[in-house]
Amino acid sequence: MNEFLLKGLDQVHTQNNKYKTHFYNNGNHEDSREHSSNRYNNSVWGKFISICSQTIGGFYRPDGTIFREPHNSDSDSNIDFADLTQRTHQRLRHQETIRQINLEQITNLAYEKIDIGNAPKDVDPDWINLFFNYAQDISSRNMQELWAKAMALEISDPGTISKRSLTFLRNCDSWEIKAFRKVACSAFIAENGHPFIFKAKSHVSANDPIFSEHRLLFHCISAGLIAEDTTPVIAGFTFNYRGSCQVVQESPCSPGDSVGYYVQRFTRIGSDLYRLIVNTKEKAKKSEPQKQLVWDFLTDYLELTETA
Repeated sequence: MNEFLLKGLDQVHTQNNKYKTHFYNNGNHEDSREHSSNRYNNSVWGKFISICSQTIGGFYRPDGTIFREPHNSDSDSNIDFADLTQRTHQRLRHQETIRQINLEQITNLAYEKIDIGNAPKDVDPDWINLFFNYAQDISSRNMQELWAKAMALEISDPGTISKRSLTFLRNCDSWEIKAFRKVACSAFIAENGHPFIFKAKSHVSANDPIFSEHRLLFHCISAGLIAEDTTPVIAGFTFNYRGSCQVVQESPCSPGDSVGYYVQRFTRIGSDLYRLIVNTKEKAKKSEPQKQLVWDFLTDYLELTETA
């Protein structure tokens, strides 16, 4: 062990002993017990202790005091005392136990979702390492479902979910998932397999008769889930609806001419998230009414033909 590290450890132990000596010799533990009892009755203080207790095992103070929720303490009191090394071990043990529980729940859900009909393929070990590194800190049941679906899809068909999508999923909030789901309910699938939405206007507008959720759309664009630019719909454009291939007919337009409408495509991250959130039979059925409205609007103005 190098000299610098030894010196640093000596300083830590010296400082820790100083805290312990001051704490016990001056009877501050009694003051802290009384102080904690008074403050714990405060709802904000209680919430603070609750968050620390659930996440890292307690509220650790440099003087050796550990405040916990009463039911998380080994003693009758909600206050414990430990030196720095003990506090570190307690925190790590608590955090790693939670992480183990999270991983077990996610992998168990993934096991139930894996498509066993596919031939086994090699999965990028870097993807797997990144997945477990992120997934261990996912405690929300709803988010665990998404992470399990991501793992099941990647194992069944490697390359389906990108590492960048995992990073986004790790940092997004539940309300962002809800916002994206609402936008994605209006999405169709292009010939290349990626989702998109139809637009009557080339820009984000509340007055768009096809897609009016402009605020949610703007957020999805800002988050990098949907491309900022739109693309004109041209004669011959092909997409999927209800499992059938639909083609925008050329008459009275020439092949490749714009028919007056636009599509706004999902990015790679948005496409991956679509697979996790919408692209299931049950959830696709829930989004059908919104797609039907778009379809009815389009068929009033465009000639669409089903192809084999």
